[in-house]
Amino acid sequence: MNAQHQIAELEAIAAAKDTRIVELEATVAAKDARICDLEEQVATLMAQVAALAKQVADLTEKIGRNSGNSNKPPSSDPPSTRAERREKDRKSKRGRGGQPGHPGSKRELLPPEQVDAIVDVFPPECKNCWAALPKTPDPTPQCYQTTELPPVTPHTTEYREHAVVCP
Repeated sequence: MNAQHQIAELEAIAAAKDTRIVELEATVAAKDARICDLEEQVATLMAQVAALAKQVADLTEKIGRNSGNSNKPPSSDPPSTRAERREKDRKSKRGRGGQPGHPGSKRELLPPEQVDAIVDVFPPECKNCWAALPKTPDPTPQCYQTTELPPVTPHTTEYREHAVVCP
């Protein structure tokens, strides 16, 4: 009987373990369902985060727009941006315009035979003492040329249509 008693005990232990296994399987199934729900929620939240991140990037770009990086006029810049631009301009190492050593560009002078009139200009007095200066020609004067376009006059034509009767 001792063997039957041990068999009964072992069967009771096996039955208890089978019950425990069923309970654990039910718990695992519930947790699997919960995990699936949470994964769906995480996917939804990730999509929302991505959409919000894009919206933040768009709004940040809009806020950062000024006349320097968009087609907005300079007058639409906030005062802080204008002050920064003025500071930036002041901090420039080089001045405005052509820099020293720059060859420059200008219209070439016409040869003297193509010039219609030559006017010699002499300074009337000394800049320092205001004394009258003689009109002595300089061998290499500084020359400037201006070209005047003639005024445009309209040409008007009048057309007269005559009514004629057949004889």
